[in-house]
Amino acid sequence: MPPASNRLSIATFWVGLLAAGLGLWTAAPARLRPARPLPEGVHSPMLALELLRERDRLHISDFVDPPHLAVFGAEAIGTRVRPTREREHLLRAVRRDRYFIAAYDAFLTLAGTLAIRTPFGVPLIVAANAAAYYDVQENRLLNGLLTEAATAVPRRSSLKKWAFVFGAFLLMTPSLVPRRGAIFWRTLGLAGAAFALVGGVEGLLGIVYGNDQLLESAAARLTVAFVFAATFFGTCGVLAGGLLPALDRLAATRWLGWLSRWPPSEPT
Repeated sequence: MPPASNRLSIATFWVGLLAAGLGLWTAAPARLRPARPLPEGVHSPMLALELLRERDRLHISDFVDPPHLAVFGAEAIGTRVRPTREREHLLRAVRRDRYFIAAYDAFLTLAGTLAIRTPFGVPLIVAANAAAYYDVQENRLLNGLLTEAATAVPRRSSLKKWAFVFGAFLLMTPSLVPRRGAIFWRTLGLAGAAFALVGGVEGLLGIVYGNDQLLESAAARLTVAFVFAATFFGTCGVLAGGLLPALDRLAATRWLGWLSRWPPSEPT
């Protein structure tokens, strides 16, 4: 791989690592405890809100801040209050999501730039930015939904976002199938390609058939594909030539070279 492309792959890895961290940080407040049934049988509260149908709009309070989970406050005896409203936690996750959107958009755009000389590069970049655009629209509607403003449910924007996300991962799949390289490195790419392919097709089928559980399952597969893809891109200059040569180069570095020469041999 040319040096410029190698540097771009490393940049893609670091942006992917940043996106993973931001994704965990964004998702942290978006958990409902105790767990409870959500619309359409999905498990993620945020995904349930993203894909909320208009007919379920009036039932949000059945699974977000439900009355039966209210507690009696020590300072307000006889008044049913919540110590921390779940809507506030979910709104915090929505506000944090803007950083995650920028990070995953940058990751997919860099992945598209790596494949710019193929028929998949430009469509991948377009799909990544379209997904980010609809994700921003989705968050605007989610904010209105959680603050009980008179806005539409975010389902339409969310489905468009997910369609472009699944499409972007499908377009990235050929980049994860190298023709040359060490078996271990190629296996990383092939594993990422497999999860991206299955998840992408599964997700698009979930959108077509209106199956939110299938879409959620596909989104989980894309998470695995993302980890393999980021690792694959980040190790192209390290593992492409083989695992043992990479370990030899690591042992020759200034920081670990002393370990390969310890203990020192005694003169005979």
